[in-house]
Amino acid sequence: RGKPVPAHQIKREWHEPAPEGIVAGQWYNPSDLAMTTAMGSNRNIGHGDAAYYGGIITGLKPEVKAAEKAKREFIEKERRQAEQELRAIEDLKQQKADFEKQQQQMAILAQQTEARTQQLVEETARQDRINAAAEALRLKREARRAKVSPAGQQFQVTKPKKRRKVTRRRYTAPRRSGADPRQASIPW
Repeated sequence: RGKPVPAHQIKREWHEPAPEGIVAGQWYNPSDLAMTTAMGSNRNIGHGDAAYYGGIITGLKPEVKAAEKAKREFIEKERRQAEQELRAIEDLKQQKADFEKQQQQMAILAQQTEARTQQLVEETARQDRINAAAEALRLKREARRAKVSPAGQQFQVTKPKKRRKVTRRRYTAPRRSGADPRQASIPW
């Protein structure tokens, strides 16, 4: 007669199919099990007999089934909610990244626009200076022309230009200039 084997170490073959809702090898609380005969209901047998621990197990009690189902649904709901929150966080992160990228692009664009505006301002100022110089020159020319002849201002556009008097050159003997081009009279 050896030591008694603890209940959780007893290995037995279970030939009958498992009742509905019962998973073989899983531990269940005896008070959660539905049996043909309730535990301890037969007063004529002691706790050494297997029948003392109830009749045939038919499955789980309906309220236990409902509680398990509610627990499963709650866990599933929590998981779905957590997934949605994670997705929302990811979306927000993506939106933030997009917004920052857009901000950078806008900043670069603003910088470029500012540089272009500055360039245009400088270009306009330069053009204005050129125009002012040209206008001053024109006024100077007009003043000079008006000084030369009083009618010059009135008819300055329509007045025909004076023809140059063509003077006939007298004949001069050709000079030898082929030897040294620096002494040539015509520069080209």
